[in-house]
Amino acid sequence: MDPGAPADVSYGHNVESAWLLPNARRALALEPAWERFHRYLDHTLRTGFDLRRGGVFTSGAGDGAADQRHKIWWVQCEMVAALVDARGHDRDGRYAAALARTLTFVERHMTDRRDGILVEAVEEDGRRLRPRKSGDWKAGYNEIRAACSLVDVWSP
Repeated sequence: MDPGAPADVSYGHNVESAWLLPNARRALALEPAWERFHRYLDHTLRTGFDLRRGGVFTSGAGDGAADQRHKIWWVQCEMVAALVDARGHDRDGRYAAALARTLTFVERHMTDRRDGILVEAVEEDGRRLRPRKSGDWKAGYNEIRAACSLVDVWSP
């Protein structure tokens, strides 16, 4: 690896870190670090979000555009959880718009209509890449966390 090359960025891990940090700080009775939350989330929106179709790509290099442009189920779930948290700090509506676009993409292209389970991965345009719905690394907690976070959005 070239020491001067930008590091690979996993967008799913970045947005997972984004929403985990404020929750961990709350658990420790500390004030959430919203500035860091927004830095992680905004980087993903700027470099790893599909503005045309919705959803988050897999990875990229530093501040460059995404170079792994397929979309993996758990990355979308972590993005939903982060965007739900971000809505409380959304002055211009961009987080709400990104949430709506992510949910639309996931519903149209990643959700098996027979049982509601997400497929593992799709191409950038939504064509099925890995249509299986279970496996060693595909546990339901990401999907459940995303669904539970959405309850807060639509609950009175």
